[in-house]
Amino acid sequence: MNFKKTLVFILLLLGGVVLGTMLTTVCASVPWLSFLTAGQTVGVGVPNPITIDIGIATVSFGFSVSVNIIKILSILGCLWLYKIFSKGL
Repeated sequence: MNFKKTLVFILLLLGGVVLGTMLTTVCASVPWLSFLTAGQTVGVGVPNPITIDIGIATVSFGFSVSVNIIKILSILGCLWLYKIFSKGL
């Protein structure tokens, strides 16, 4: 029973991120909604990844998170949906 709630939580969270990314693309082209795309990218190794060269192999590390207003709103909306639907699980 706990596994089902965790799976639903992860799926809704990922759905919120994907929905927020799609809405960011749509809202960026609409002039009066472009303020929703204001955000920041935070990460390690951005734009140049950290590279380790050991002679026979080269390994690169990099991680970034892009956050904006519409992504936060879509994630919060999906978490609200989880709160509603998790009562029945």
